Amino acid sequence: MNLAAIQSALRDRNIDAWLFYDHHHRDPIAYRVLGLPEGLMVTRRWFYLIPAQGEPSKLVHKIEAGHLDSLPGSKRQYSGWQELFDSVKALLAAHRDIAMQYSPNNLVFTVSLVDGGTIDLIRGLGKNVVSSADLVAQFEATLSDDQIKNMVKEASEHEAEDKERREQIERRNKLDNLCYTLEKTLTENKEKIPAGDVSTLEGYIKEARSAIEKQDDEGVKAATDKLEKEAHRIAAVMYQSAGPGGPGASPGGPPPSEGGGAGGDGTGGPEKGADKKGGVIDAEFEETS
Repeated sequence: MNLAAIQSALRDRNIDAWLFYDHHHRDPIAYRVLGLPEGLMVTRRWFYLIPAQGEPSKLVHKIEAGHLDSLPGSKRQYSGWQELFDSVKALLAAHRDIAMQYSPNNLVFTVSLVDGGTIDLIRGLGKNVVSSADLVAQFEATLSDDQIKNMVKEASEHEAEDKERREQIERRNKLDNLCYTLEKTLTENKEKIPAGDVSTLEGYIKEARSAIEKQDDEGVKAATDKLEKEAHRIAAVMYQSAGPGGPGASPGGPPPSEGGGAGGDGTGGPEKGADKKGGVIDAEFEETS
């Protein structure tokens, strides 16, 4: 945090002070501008006031008294609501125009992070709350060398973790698409698949859906392998059922005609006297007495 630059910007804008406020990490801007660790466990409200001139002030809960110790300035502590109210009143006593992460009519929603009740509290003390949007644009967009180094370090530390997370999502999507395809296949071709195979495949699909819902990566891998193998087997069954070698067909082609052969005489050749072109049979007749 560049305290001198922030105070100079406040004076240029005729703003008395910039009030930062947070609990449960509701205002990430505050952590970035002030340089506070984003992993800080925050369960109680804290306030940090940077005046246009003079020393900053901290207000923290007694349970989390050390949360703002990395920042310059004097420190007050509170425990109950009345003590908090009195401390905020004292903190702002010398100031009128207070910048906060607030935007009139929520026009800049990325900055409008302070809850309405807190805005009411500050205004109830006779203060004029103004938007910190211009200040945020100036100081959040300007990173120090240390901040840049920390961001590069954090990105490097999480690179492998992010890659694995992306791969897990891709595996779940692949399995989900496979389930959809197989469900469609069952719906359209159920009569061509043996009942036992249908039941088995439906059971595998149910297991796969469960693994996806639970985000069980090992379960997703196992279900994908199982479904892919079963899909290939079912495809072979359907092919055999529909192809020339399916039930009711001879291995080599169409069913034979009566008499054992294509020609009706068991030899497989054409009938005697048959015209190969048109199928017309010429015969000679002889009268006998």
